[in-house]
Amino acid sequence: MKKVVSLWLVLTVVGTLSAQPQCLMTARLDTTTMVIMTMPSSVETAVDDSVMLGEYGEYRLRAIVNKSDTMSLSFTLTEEVEMVNVNLSLSQSPFDTRQSVIFEVERYLTPLEDVEVVDCWYEKAADIVEPVFTVKNDSEDTLYGYWLPNYFWGWVEVLEDGVPVGKLIGRIDVNFVEGKPFGPKSSKAATIGSFRRGVRVGRDYRFHLLYYNRPQTRGARLVRETDTHRWFVSNKSWYHLTYDFFCGLEKAESR
Repeated sequence: MKKVVSLWLVLTVVGTLSAQPQCLMTARLDTTTMVIMTMPSSVETAVDDSVMLGEYGEYRLRAIVNKSDTMSLSFTLTEEVEMVNVNLSLSQSPFDTRQSVIFEVERYLTPLEDVEVVDCWYEKAADIVEPVFTVKNDSEDTLYGYWLPNYFWGWVEVLEDGVPVGKLIGRIDVNFVEGKPFGPKSSKAATIGSFRRGVRVGRDYRFHLLYYNRPQTRGARLVRETDTHRWFVSNKSWYHLTYDFFCGLEKAESR
């Protein structure tokens, strides 16, 4: 059974550049936790699930569990960072006296210029289709997927007048056999989840795909154990590729 305790996440901004970014940071926390952000002017503010990061520079995040056990992470906010996601969660096994703490920071970066979705195809259907997207890699890099290195699984948002109004995430299965690498100057299929989740025709969508140009695992790794906690930490960047399309009865049309 999962056991939740009070927990605080402190975000401190150190160092700035002259420009003023508008980067969204989202925090996924338990309901009993608190997030405090210290501004460059030393003004502190409590945030719930999102906050705009208004200055470039190095950010330091400090998680505090039970007012005593702490862990710190840092990252640099640059012009290529679109969004920052913070995840801080606690769990405890009934067979273990210690809690597991997962502390993750993910940055979504603007995609590489030479990587793009070039088309979307599916079999004709009356109401529901299962899109497959062709990603073209004209860069000199081998690309790696978010869930598994050689698979590219994303999600879609439903759009109305260009504004997201819903999100569709397909089922993920990380037990796939090893696939073929996505090397330079080649193309590869990408899907909604591992099994081509269906979408309804006659609507606008935005496909999202995360990838990187060097191998890295998605999960958090164990970095410290104390008498009361096991700390699992992840601090990574991912390129964030999007593709807007209209799902027609006959074929998809890029927007």
